[in-house]
Amino acid sequence: MSQDDTYITITELRKIEKEIIQLRNKLHEDLMPSIRNSNESKDFKYEFTEGISRIQELQDKILNGIIIPDHDGLKAKHEIIKVGSIVKVQSLGYEKVNTYTIVENNGASPSEGRISNESPLGRALIGHSEGERIEFQTPSGTQLVQIILVN
Repeated sequence: MSQDDTYITITELRKIEKEIIQLRNKLHEDLMPSIRNSNESKDFKYEFTEGISRIQELQDKILNGIIIPDHDGLKAKHEIIKVGSIVKVQSLGYEKVNTYTIVENNGASPSEGRISNESPLGRALIGHSEGERIEFQTPSGTQLVQIILVN
């Protein structure tokens, strides 16, 4: 895995596939008849071209992306934390244990348990393993967490 790799969770993959289907349907049902029947309709031709471009962009993302598991408790093969790892951490001084899947920035959704590999916690976790305590900086100050489990 390099820094330039694009990571896509299974949920994101399903969203991309759904968008491709919706765009194709729109192109076939709404835009194609309008393009065929109108020589002066630049708006329809522009929208058609944009739709085709977006479909190609999404297909390229799927073809070139690395599919990683969602935050669903599946175990990864390695104990070292990397993009795609599911990690349980506990902030020292607090009882609550939080579970996160480390994802690429564009797939992050902390409320759904997905944190970016570029976030302060995500950056700090990468390369570490279960049982370690790590210290990292956030806008609100220094934080210390214990890595409870790596899947």
